[in-house]
Amino acid sequence: MNNNLQLDQPRQQASVQQQQQHRIPFEQLKRAVSSNLPCFFIEYEHAENSKNRPSDISAARVIEDYFKQQGISISFSLVGHTGNKLKFGVNNKNSYATLINTDKWPSQIHNINITVGYRLEIPFCTITPFLTGNRMTYCTRCCCLGHMRDKCNGEYSRCRICLDNRINGQTHVCSNTVRCAQCDEDHHSLSSACEKVVEYRSNLKEQVENALSAGKVQRLVPQDHVQPTEFRLKQNEFPSLPSLMSCNTPWKQTSVQSTVTNNINGIEDTTKILLSINQNILDMKDNTRHIDEKLDCINEKVNRTSLDVELHNEILVKLLPTLASLVDKFIWPMMLNDVARAAGPLFLEPGPGKKASICVFTEVGELWNTSQIPHFNIFHQHGTNKSGGVSIAIGKHLKGSRIDSNIENAIIVDVDDLSETVRIIAIYWPAGQTRVLGELESYITKNTIITCDFNASVK
Repeated sequence: MNNNLQLDQPRQQASVQQQQQHRIPFEQLKRAVSSNLPCFFIEYEHAENSKNRPSDISAARVIEDYFKQQGISISFSLVGHTGNKLKFGVNNKNSYATLINTDKWPSQIHNINITVGYRLEIPFCTITPFLTGNRMTYCTRCCCLGHMRDKCNGEYSRCRICLDNRINGQTHVCSNTVRCAQCDEDHHSLSSACEKVVEYRSNLKEQVENALSAGKVQRLVPQDHVQPTEFRLKQNEFPSLPSLMSCNTPWKQTSVQSTVTNNINGIEDTTKILLSINQNILDMKDNTRHIDEKLDCINEKVNRTSLDVELHNEILVKLLPTLASLVDKFIWPMMLNDVARAAGPLFLEPGPGKKASICVFTEVGELWNTSQIPHFNIFHQHGTNKSGGVSIAIGKHLKGSRIDSNIENAIIVDVDDLSETVRIIAIYWPAGQTRVLGELESYITKNTIITCDFNASVK
């Protein structure tokens, strides 16, 4: 009896350990029975300061108290925060339906305006039982109704799409032209568009209903699955085996020696394998340590580079206003002054007490309007490329008028208040562009000055 108890204890311990191994965590059990009902979201106005907003639990209590005042008993099972929105949920379908259908949500929480989102209108869906249709009798060999494959009299099987014969040993190439085996129309053989198929179904349904009502046939209904009965162990059903009788025969020394030798050899092999595994683990440990050291060095360099970038960024941010002011107030005016000197003013015979000042600039690009020349009116024509563009600067004591033209990269200006009216034509031609000088003939007058930056071929 004591021996049986000692044998049962290890079995019970093994069964308990096995149950603990296959036990599912409690968090998964809670999730299995949790609700999948959608949540409600509440969003505060953006103008309110986030520090003045109540906590999530306080907001949930305010909403629950408000619903109680309206005669609605609601208890939220989920209160959380998602981004800038509060998330509320219930695990009761009746509570969820009440929240969906009610319009008595509060408009404020602690004097802060709120809006309620994700209030879905869930329609009621009708549930209708699925009734299986009557199975048609048709041949998979010739695609005709009324018989099965084993009773088909056709010589060859036919393609289900084009109905061509499929001869054994020959590769069939389907024409993909749909034909019906019942009426030879352009649809499949069992399509509901076929009149013969519709007629066959109608007759089959009528005759099946007549046979069912007459009791000739019975429709098979799937039966419920029968649960197997639980096995129960009855007392003395499996008696214990008798104890083995002890053997008094002496052991053979040769077999004992061979067994010991084999065990020693196996232990030595196992020891070698364990030593090899131990050495591999030590090598992997050293390699891991080296990799960690390299990663630490790389991390230190990255941090140092990040600090340098931040420092340089701060310095550049501080220098940008100074550089912009330097370019705008010093470098750019000096450049314009040098260009004006290089172009040279055009001195014509002015009227009494007047001095003529006219400057022509070619290839001014997109920076022509970043700075103004004092005491000059500027006439500009945009270029066809990024570096193009032509400008004519005329002193404000003179009167200038622009002449409209369709010539690319060119500007025409008439200058008055001189002894005679002078027309100035300024042209910039980019490299690789072919132009005809004859297009200027209609704009040339008696006193015309043409100044160009020729980079193009001329016909």
